Amino acid sequence: MSYSPEDFLSVVDLFKALGSDKRIEILRLLFESPRCVHELCSEINISQPLTSQHLRVLREAHIIRVERKGRENVYHMSNTFVRQLILDAIEHRKAQKAVLD
Repeated sequence: MSYSPEDFLSVVDLFKALGSDKRIEILRLLFESPRCVHELCSEINISQPLTSQHLRVLREAHIIRVERKGRENVYHMSNTFVRQLILDAIEHRKAQKAVLD
């Protein structure tokens, strides 16, 4: 299979969205179960406005989705491909570490 330069550039926004330790922490929590903003804030220990900014980036990258439940927004993983990409990256790092140790 052949990929053009544009194909490679098309993933830049995805990797930018994944390029924050706090966003990865948010995704780790959403892997487990859907959560609302105040749950995420308390679990990763950052402010609500900052949590909302991270959620916006993830939403705009189509990695998560939001569902309105009463007065709260509940966030879910919406992209199983990205979930697998992260899990594969974790396994890759573990294998690298094992080789280097």
